[in-house]
Amino acid sequence: MTIIEKYSEETFENIKHLTDEGIEFWYARELQIILEYKEWRNFTKVIDKAKIACNNSDNNASNHFVDVNKMVEAGITAKGIEDYQLTRYACYLIVQNGDPRKEVIALGQTYFAVKTRQQELIAENSVVRNFRTTAEDAKSYNTNFYNLDVIISVGYRIKSLVGTKFRIWATKRLNEYIIKGFTMNDDRGLI
Repeated sequence: MTIIEKYSEETFENIKHLTDEGIEFWYARELQIILEYKEWRNFTKVIDKAKIACNNSDNNASNHFVDVNKMVEAGITAKGIEDYQLTRYACYLIVQNGDPRKEVIALGQTYFAVKTRQQELIAENSVVRNFRTTAEDAKSYNTNFYNLDVIISVGYRIKSLVGTKFRIWATKRLNEYIIKGFTMNDDRGLI
């Protein structure tokens, strides 16, 4: 049996879970089995490397690797075990830091890279529209128009002077809208 016959895209899809809000996640212990790690202690070393990579890329690891405890039956008693709820990005980092000698790691790298790109394209198509507009010089230009939710969410996350200026501007516009019920560009005047 080849690796492709043994593992497929469904391998990773079958262990995907959804929150009540529809947000997808994977449990680390289930991913551990798929990635052929026999012992949790060895798999946590990979998770730790993935967390470091996450933090070093200016992401908060606690947003992508959420600590959870599970209760498992142990004979006549139950005990709590450590686990993580992982985002797609966390899973991608885990397979990137996994044992490269395992063929299933290569499959996982491909799966999470492709699925991540598909999600980016879906998100981009839902937040960006390209319109052809005519400028004052009578020439037509293709212009991207972004969804207001995206503009605000990105603008409020950027840590720079431009980001700060945007937050000040956006907050003033939102306050004006809340107070007046509309907002207007007073500098443009009426045509």
